Amino acid sequence: MTKSLSKHSSEVLPHIIPIFIVTIIYILIRGFLDPIRRSKDIFWWKKKPFAILIALVVGVAIDLSKTSGSFVAYVKKLIRIKSQ
Repeated sequence: MTKSLSKHSSEVLPHIIPIFIVTIIYILIRGFLDPIRRSKDIFWWKKKPFAILIALVVGVAIDLSKTSGSFVAYVKKLIRIKSQ
């Protein structure tokens, strides 16, 4: 049983690593570079360095909220179409 589990994890790991790297890059771009673009100031965090961490979390929260809202709306639309 251990060999089976080991084989499975070795097959899955190469697929998870690129997804993890892309996710980290996205979070950094969304939370760090996008505020620079919006504020037009490359040192927008200079007065409050903790703002970088807050921006990373807020960016992810906004995107997750928007994605989940879009998904719920899509599912509701599908349910409405099937019930007609």
